Amino acid sequence: MRTEDEIQARQQEFINAYKFKNQEYTPKMKAWESAINVSVKTRGYPVYSSDVKNREDAKFAWMDKLERLGWKYQCVQTKEQFIKDVFELQDYINGSSYSTSFFNNRIRIGQCQKSLSVYLKWMWCQNELASIPPVCPIDRQVLQECYRVLRSKKAGTKNELIDCRTAWSNLDDKDLYERLVNITEKVAGLQDESLTAVWELFAFKEPDK
Repeated sequence: MRTEDEIQARQQEFINAYKFKNQEYTPKMKAWESAINVSVKTRGYPVYSSDVKNREDAKFAWMDKLERLGWKYQCVQTKEQFIKDVFELQDYINGSSYSTSFFNNRIRIGQCQKSLSVYLKWMWCQNELASIPPVCPIDRQVLQECYRVLRSKKAGTKNELIDCRTAWSNLDDKDLYERLVNITEKVAGLQDESLTAVWELFAFKEPDK
């Protein structure tokens, strides 16, 4: 388990690793920009449609929903609540006129979970969030590390190892996403950390590209 001082020092390292073009960004603006930017870097899986006319409006609607969902995390929330919020974010965008801005007229769970988790991570690391996020971002680095730990400790089932090979950016299966959240919890526990957000913060010194 990490001490509070260790966590605060690592949070500062995380923040300092990023450079923003606009030095006047508020903490919330940094959280918004980071959340959206990392969520659309998908290694071959398109996020947006070819129609760019309403893309900026769709991004603003996305950011606004992240903020509205994020308010409750000033108090401690469960992973179950977080998962529910990911699905709410997806339903909100896919049920709106903004869906046409996304590939095949829908945003995937992969982008929704990453954007919400990264938004909360940034708010937490900037001391703008009173509680630790209940779930960490799930991306390529996290899944690779989960696979490595489960294999090295001989602690993973065959199905868990298969799930760790998921392409997060193409993830659009609710049951699979919930299994991946449980896998990150298991791996964090194997490394003596009860909170996946803290485990992920220390596990990676460089942002996923």
